[in-house]
Amino acid sequence: MADCLFIILLLLTIAPVKEKFHSHFFDTSGKKINFLQTKLAMQPTNLQDHYAQLLSWKKQGLTIDEISLRFQQTGVPENLIQEALQKWKQLLEKKRNTAFVFCGIGIALLSLGCFVTLLFFNSDTGFDFALYGLTIIGVVCVFKGMYDLMS
Repeated sequence: MADCLFIILLLLTIAPVKEKFHSHFFDTSGKKINFLQTKLAMQPTNLQDHYAQLLSWKKQGLTIDEISLRFQQTGVPENLIQEALQKWKQLLEKKRNTAFVFCGIGIALLSLGCFVTLLFFNSDTGFDFALYGLTIIGVVCVFKGMYDLMS
């Protein structure tokens, strides 16, 4: 109970202090402007909006040249176009690399399962996990990697 009361008192004392440290600027007419508003006014366009637009155009099947042409027609600065395209290419490369890793892990598990099954086939040691478990896990990894490569 005392801990809850202490936390409530702490929150009540911090809330007014937080308001005191808000930085404000004044424009030429003497009107008070928040720092966040001035920062947003300095950036006429948002990279995230252009990146979302780029992804929607890629889903429609447009090429990179058509996308950059559409961005130029809407008046987007060239540097934002290049940043959005660079971000998309990095995402595509990262997805492709993880897909190859999944395929490699799946192939390794399939090979290991086959090798262990052949090794333990004529012995009295059980090979059920190697035959069924590693094979299923390997196939799932390969299919996930192939799905990421194809999409």
